[in-house]
Amino acid sequence: MVANQLKQHVRASDLIVRYGGDEFLVVIESIQMEEAKAIAESIRLGIATQNIVVTSLGKAIQVSVSIGVAIGAESWLELLEKADQSLLKAKARGKNVVV
Repeated sequence: MVANQLKQHVRASDLIVRYGGDEFLVVIESIQMEEAKAIAESIRLGIATQNIVVTSLGKAIQVSVSIGVAIGAESWLELLEKADQSLLKAKARGKNVVV
């Protein structure tokens, strides 16, 4: 479900990678912070508004995501570190937010 939302909101030329057990990384080239945050917010809303039916429980659950956005780094490692810091801030703000 998360991967499908990511695919729906980014360009075919953008890179989507599963990064860890429950984390994804989206690399979008040539983008400004405002546009990156708008895309991230679209992804967050797309996920938050879907209910997932868990047949073994016999009920629907709601999934949320925290998204960290980063741009303008000298290297991939620096960009990843900046994104991780943004993600930690998002989680600290109560989750289901874009930072």
